[in-house]
Amino acid sequence: MENYRGIPDENVLTQASATQAILLTSDKDFGALSFRVRQPNCGIILFRLPGLSSSEKGEIILQALKRYAGELENAFTVITAQKIRIIKYNQ
Repeated sequence: MENYRGIPDENVLTQASATQAILLTSDKDFGALSFRVRQPNCGIILFRLPGLSSSEKGEIILQALKRYAGELENAFTVITAQKIRIIKYNQ
């Protein structure tokens, strides 16, 4: 997917949903769009990995994607260095 820096978060989430893509982000605002505003989406993965190098972040995210691939669709997932939390949306 393209780089959507500078456009409203709502538009980014709409585009991800239109292409049935799970959104990977470090922007906590997508949690509000997902739960408070209830903007439809196919899934959001929020990574909270401050202080790590890009390669360390990439490795943690890659391992999480491999391990939990079947659970990430239609869920809000938070990845930290210590744990992964997956919250399924009510269908």
